[in-house]
Amino acid sequence: MPRSIVGHPNLILETLPEEVAKRGWKMASQPKALWGENEWNKVFCCVAAPKFHASFELQQMPGCCAVLIASYIDPEPRNPRTFDAVITAVKEAAYEAGFGSLMLSQVLHEEIPPRKSLWGNCLADGWEMSKPFINAKSGNKVVYLTKDLGQRGKVAGLEIPVV
Repeated sequence: MPRSIVGHPNLILETLPEEVAKRGWKMASQPKALWGENEWNKVFCCVAAPKFHASFELQQMPGCCAVLIASYIDPEPRNPRTFDAVITAVKEAAYEAGFGSLMLSQVLHEEIPPRKSLWGNCLADGWEMSKPFINAKSGNKVVYLTKDLGQRGKVAGLEIPVV
């Protein structure tokens, strides 16, 4: 019996600019667009608002089109409010792009409790934190944060037939 094959394109570079524009921000990315040949690669993004700017990377989890990974989120000014604004825009764009989960990895600092860290408000917003583990290369104590984006089922139009 033949299997039907479909592709699930990475739409984050279609939905994130829309979310950024809704907020009155500006955005640049490298690459500027995703297609079948590069949709699994990481995307370097910069957003700018009147009172802040931030750079970060996004990547569809290799082998899993349901998870978007956000990393190296570097807001300026470096404070939880700016971090929250950026991650909220990414979260809403990821939902619109059909992702079911958003994932971050963050370093734990001994002198700063997780809820007081730059990303600490994520814990109050329903993000789940993994047990800490040690990065043997850096010696850092690291956690994963995951957020269920609340998808309720398959959404028509988020796949294309592969011939």
